[in-house]
Amino acid sequence: MVWKNESQTGEVFIKIGPHGTTNGDEWDDGCLDGVREIFIWHNSTVCSLQFVYDSAGQPVLSDRHGAEDGVNFDTIELEYPSEYLTGLRGQTRRFHGFLTSLMFFSNKRSFGPFGYWEDDREADFQWKVMGDKICGFFGRAQPSYLTAVGIHLRALPKTS
Repeated sequence: MVWKNESQTGEVFIKIGPHGTTNGDEWDDGCLDGVREIFIWHNSTVCSLQFVYDSAGQPVLSDRHGAEDGVNFDTIELEYPSEYLTGLRGQTRRFHGFLTSLMFFSNKRSFGPFGYWEDDREADFQWKVMGDKICGFFGRAQPSYLTAVGIHLRALPKTS
């Protein structure tokens, strides 16, 4: 699903997703100024995510979404503010729907896959944006893994 909202200042915000199942508790970090870091706990699934956002030049740590553990732990450090997130790609378990793998894309690099990526099949979802940046995440989680994920977008300032 895609939702579009225009603020009182004229900024345009877009919400895309979530992709996954309807199982689990909903979470929504909202849309801040940008994403500085991503913490990912994973094994054969994406167990949990946590983010460091930017708000008026200050780091803001989100809640941890999903499990309290995971065999593997990775950190994505963006060169914020010159580097920002522009995309997300993932796979879900075919019959259960929970997230098995995620890849993140910035305007400079790609990160991942995290979790178990099945090479013999395509991504179940892929969101890459031009002229916008990811400013937040939302989704659903159960105690042992993430069940759905979506993105908040903020339009980049137009350059002439």
